[in-house]
Amino acid sequence: MILLRFGYADMNIITKVSLYQGMSHYVLVVYRHAFATLSMERPVTDQTFYYVGLRFTSPTFSCAMTFVLAVLCRMEKVDLKKVR
Repeated sequence: MILLRFGYADMNIITKVSLYQGMSHYVLVVYRHAFATLSMERPVTDQTFYYVGLRFTSPTFSCAMTFVLAVLCRMEKVDLKKVR
């Protein structure tokens, strides 16, 4: 977690210096995504699938599936005998 925070700090410093020296923010975004794709293929792919799934499903379905997965992974307990 500490290394991740240092990575974010480095990214912010590089971004600030690049923008200060006149780089277009559009170009910076393209470079950032290209670097992220090359260095962290899995998180970028997961994020892409997340947005595709978000586009083709409803919020209700998403909440229901999250609850079902939480029950299956035993992160939530369901007691059908209680009214609330």
